[in-house]
Amino acid sequence: MTNTRDNSTMSVHIVEETISVADVKAAAEDSFGTMVKAMVDVENRIMAIGGELHADANAALIEHGSRPQDLWGINIYPDKSETRGSSSSRSSTSGRQSAIDQWRSKTPLFDSGYERS
Repeated sequence: MTNTRDNSTMSVHIVEETISVADVKAAAEDSFGTMVKAMVDVENRIMAIGGELHADANAALIEHGSRPQDLWGINIYPDKSETRGSSSSRSSTSGRQSAIDQWRSKTPLFDSGYERS
């Protein structure tokens, strides 16, 4: 993980390779305890994890060269094997869910120990 921003106490990290469950749990503990916010660039298959708001991770990815229409906000609950997401481009619910499902099936950001629902 690359540390790209630090807003007050919650750092944002760019993830370009596989991230371990331990790193996701550590980010969650540093953020909200059991959950960490992230933004996923579904086109470039990278994500920014951490920050107080999705906007923090969104800004980190924009600075990294991502396009706003390719970004999706998610909440990761590493102990629940649950990820919830939404688009930063405010598309329809069915389109949003389709993109999330597409990202989950094609993006190997998590190691094999992390189960995605």
